[in-house]
Amino acid sequence: MSKRIYIFLSLSFFLFSIHFNYGQSIKVSEFLSNSNSNANIALQKALQSDFDTIILDNDVRHWVFTPLTISNLKKKIIVIEKDIEIHAKKKSFPKPTDSLFEFLNCEDIHIYGNGAKICMNKDEYIDGEWRHAFSLKKSKNITIKNLEIYGSGGDGLYISGMEKGTFSENIFIENILSSNNKRQGISIISARNVHVIQSRFANTVGTLPGAGVDIEPNNKWNTIDEIFFSQCIFENNDHSGILIALSKLDSTSHPINIKFERCIIRSNHSKENTYVASEIVLSANKESPVKGKVSFNQCTIENSEWGFLYSRKVKDAYTVSFEDCIIRNICKSETYPPVLFEVPDYHFGSYSLGGYNFKNITVKYETKVPLLLVRGSSLGTLVNFSNVKGQINLFNSKSIDFIEYIKYNPTNNINVDLLIDKVN
Repeated sequence: MSKRIYIFLSLSFFLFSIHFNYGQSIKVSEFLSNSNSNANIALQKALQSDFDTIILDNDVRHWVFTPLTISNLKKKIIVIEKDIEIHAKKKSFPKPTDSLFEFLNCEDIHIYGNGAKICMNKDEYIDGEWRHAFSLKKSKNITIKNLEIYGSGGDGLYISGMEKGTFSENIFIENILSSNNKRQGISIISARNVHVIQSRFANTVGTLPGAGVDIEPNNKWNTIDEIFFSQCIFENNDHSGILIALSKLDSTSHPINIKFERCIIRSNHSKENTYVASEIVLSANKESPVKGKVSFNQCTIENSEWGFLYSRKVKDAYTVSFEDCIIRNICKSETYPPVLFEVPDYHFGSYSLGGYNFKNITVKYETKVPLLLVRGSSLGTLVNFSNVKGQINLFNSKSIDFIEYIKYNPTNNINVDLLIDKVN
């Protein structure tokens, strides 16, 4: 082959590649016209087209949407151009379950936000708690990156299944700010393999619980598996930064696996919130709890009026570990200890609390409350406190009890092996 022919073929291939790539993308604004100014219709038409890349372009700087449900969509890339704002249309979400963007049974959808802002109108959503910004139901291979979400009437992001036993899977969320939502920054109901990276969940307020993240299945057939938060921040939420409420799962449910790594949890729970005050709250079914594990590795918990951990989880439930974590400037209100274990029922039943491992964690606070409090019942429903071990480096200049027991006799402890190294 001559050099001239080779150059010609290379140039032809290059020009064909440019044409091919251009031909695979389309701007949503191209579906707008004098006869159609509806952003919902334009986006739906773009998504239903043969183009694989849909561009929400800055020919329209402020896109306004009513509730949009997207069903059975596959293999689409949605690019939101820089400096765009997406708004929920005012007085257009009459149903409590109206979400801004709801994805049902979708696959291989990748949303790249380029820092765009998505704004809903929380103040007008008086009833209900389900007007989410993004709702992913029974969807898989979903990416959402580089977005700011404000003011939903429910959760900034909601992840679940649909029919009994279903879940969403392979969900990748990165660099998301989810702020000032009514119920949660993010809720995970039923999901497998969810990665949330370098995201911030803040300023949730409006209805209970009001957490940064709430991992809370609706029934025993839901799945909570391979849930991973890395380098995320949970701050200034009305309730806890992290809420793991697993009472609906039981011993027949699939074992859970949840991990938080290098996250920051700080300044959560307001005095007005009626739920228990703590930065992290954990629970499980008290009679037939789900198995599995929850871990916190290299996390920082700081600047709190309250303690860092509250648990009514029984020993036979999932295990919990804290490893190489730093907890500082907490318990400022002097009403809660850093760690509070409480019997799940004061009146009926027999329970064992425990199943925790504290591996080389540092706790710093200056109020005169015990490091750890175990609260039983005058009716003797706390049978024992067991399987709690590890090493805690305690920095507190006051004369305090390391462990305090209320309405429980510590001679009933089983496998409690905590090394507490106090530094004045």
